[in-house]
Amino acid sequence: MPIAPLPPGSSADAPTGGFFRRWVGIATALGAAVVLLDILVVRPQCPKDTVRPGCFAVVGDALGLLSMARLLSWGKFFISPALYELAGGIEAPFVGKPPALVGYMGAVLWLSERPLVVQALIVMVVGAAVAWVFRNRWKHPARRVAEVAVPILVVVSFLADRPTMLARVATSAVALLAIPAVAMVGRRLADERVGVVAAFLVALAPAVWVNASMLTVESLYIVALPMVLLATLRAFDSPTTARYAQLGAAMMVLSFTRLEGAAVVLALLVGLVITNHRTERIGRRVGPAVMALMIVVVPLVGWSTMNAMRQGRNAGVSPGGGSVLWSGACDEVVYGELRGFWTLCPVEETIKEPVVLTEAVDDAIGMTGYAEKVLDPNNESLSRALDRPARSSSTPLVTSEGVRAEYARVMGRLPDGRRGVGIWVDGRPVGDPDMMLQPGDFLQVGPNALSGFSEAEMDAGAGVRAIRYYKERPKELPMLAAARVGRAVGAYRPVQTVRLDSLVEGRGAWQPWAAMVFWWASLPLAVMGWLRLRGRRPLWPFGTLSIVVIGTVAISLGIPRYRLGLDVVACVLAAVPIAAWIGRRWPATGPTLSEQLAAEPETVESSAET
Repeated sequence: MPIAPLPPGSSADAPTGGFFRRWVGIATALGAAVVLLDILVVRPQCPKDTVRPGCFAVVGDALGLLSMARLLSWGKFFISPALYELAGGIEAPFVGKPPALVGYMGAVLWLSERPLVVQALIVMVVGAAVAWVFRNRWKHPARRVAEVAVPILVVVSFLADRPTMLARVATSAVALLAIPAVAMVGRRLADERVGVVAAFLVALAPAVWVNASMLTVESLYIVALPMVLLATLRAFDSPTTARYAQLGAAMMVLSFTRLEGAAVVLALLVGLVITNHRTERIGRRVGPAVMALMIVVVPLVGWSTMNAMRQGRNAGVSPGGGSVLWSGACDEVVYGELRGFWTLCPVEETIKEPVVLTEAVDDAIGMTGYAEKVLDPNNESLSRALDRPARSSSTPLVTSEGVRAEYARVMGRLPDGRRGVGIWVDGRPVGDPDMMLQPGDFLQVGPNALSGFSEAEMDAGAGVRAIRYYKERPKELPMLAAARVGRAVGAYRPVQTVRLDSLVEGRGAWQPWAAMVFWWASLPLAVMGWLRLRGRRPLWPFGTLSIVVIGTVAISLGIPRYRLGLDVVACVLAAVPIAAWIGRRWPATGPTLSEQLAAEPETVESSAET
């Protein structure tokens, strides 16, 4: 017998009660306190150009995204921060990651640089628009918007000269929306008590508050996921055009946040078509799903087309898949101590037969014409290597000096004193394109960010190298995938994974341990919640999301932050047995799930048969 949706008039569709609003508000305040404690006390920003445990260092993805956001706030639309900083301000198209986070941080930083009067005017206009949209759902919408808008204006003005801190606070503020979002998912799935418990679990979950201020896409992803789950459950219970439109909007945000969002979108829409038992007509099942899909696809296609036009080749929503694959395509990650994790895999090979340097380099790096371009003395970007831009995207505490020093080290110095281009033979930088390599020579190539190739071309080359490496080792792939999933869920080398999450990923000294313990504590409770709800409410959206997350980890990298979708699922389902335990000691505050399903049995049965 198919699982029936909630009957019309169920408490999930009714306005939220005072109990729910009050306790979700307390949970959100608790989450805000935890995040502020993390930002100001536990992990304050590291001193200038310092990377050490106990503080937050803006490096790696965070440095690239923050630099792009600062450049965007100056009107420089999605350009390469590396090329801008390392080649005297050259502006080359670049995306790096799906654009939602950079666009959001760029807007906040842009607002902070405007005069106070302009800031106030913009906040008033946006606030008025929000109040008008929710005028029929909120009491005193203008007052409620003002209660939020005034603190925003104060924070933006106060932190205007501290862009890194402002960006951390801004991303954390968005991440805190995950608390009420997850609460609504729990309420929709079961009842208000489950929603409240889920809200407190998310507020305390280290995977949430640690990622909230890391300046990476996870701070938006943690909000987009429960929004999509909530919209999916709402569409399942009542497949109206409006609810499918809301689902499409939530899915669009998710797809512009992380690349695997597109897979989540397709899987959930297919699931809704299959489980829509309100009608047997395939057209009525597929039509709303296609509408939701178009809400996602049209902006994605438009963005991808613009990227292709700017970069001269298909770049998709954001290049990066090839680089991710290459980060796991070397012996140290496949066989060695870092099995299943990631590292900066080197481009190197031992020459087997006589070959010209340029041919060997192109073959090693997977890009035709690469060697000729980087060895060209007239290459514009290389001729300006390490020149400083007129206006740097660096901040008082976050500079590009570490990146500049690493670039100079990887490129090396030729015997005549000229700067190398990242091509090394037997440990010596070389620059003669006509050089003949002999069997036994050891070739190393450092992919040069200033080569003149586009971001999409460099990423495609990384993908070619990764696929070639994996094709030579097909028997290792199943065990590698298992090791990646094991690392992400804490089942394979958990102690080493936690240490790597601390040292390599930069998530604090003890925070990765807290995240691992919280995950393992919530997992059995989540299984209990799954068993309790099985056959009573639709759990396939949570199973679908879990499968997509595990599949993504298996084909990419075994990083704990890639498990974030499972953390959301665990918090919602773990709230079910905890709420049941609480319910045996305190009376219910509203209709429970069993009462809702039993309230109108005739309605439920007829809706399932329609």
